[in-house]
Amino acid sequence: MDHLITVNFAEGSNAGFTFETIAFYFFTQPLVGLANVPIYRCFNPHVGIGDHFVSNSSDCEGYTFEGLYGWVSAAAIPGVADVPIYRCMQVQGLDHLTTSNPQECVVAGYAVEGPQGYVPY
Repeated sequence: MDHLITVNFAEGSNAGFTFETIAFYFFTQPLVGLANVPIYRCFNPHVGIGDHFVSNSSDCEGYTFEGLYGWVSAAAIPGVADVPIYRCMQVQGLDHLTTSNPQECVVAGYAVEGPQGYVPY
């Protein structure tokens, strides 16, 4: 299974993905006074049906760069960026999932890789 996080609903539906929910919001530009961390969309074509994933690394950890989504905060800022997002990896290594609820990962059999930053609620 591949989870596609996109800013364009039509992109996912036109590619055959089923809408699950809005995963999280992010900042479209760096904010003054915020510890800004970029969020990139990446693709690994070498596993299963392919794996779209979100990364803080512009080199996409050696995989295909698909674009800059926006920005998150490296630290929680109450009322501004107070929801942590976590990246998780399927145990078989075939899929990533990014969510604000790490329990979602555990229940689905994914290992929590760690937080990627804080986003607005």
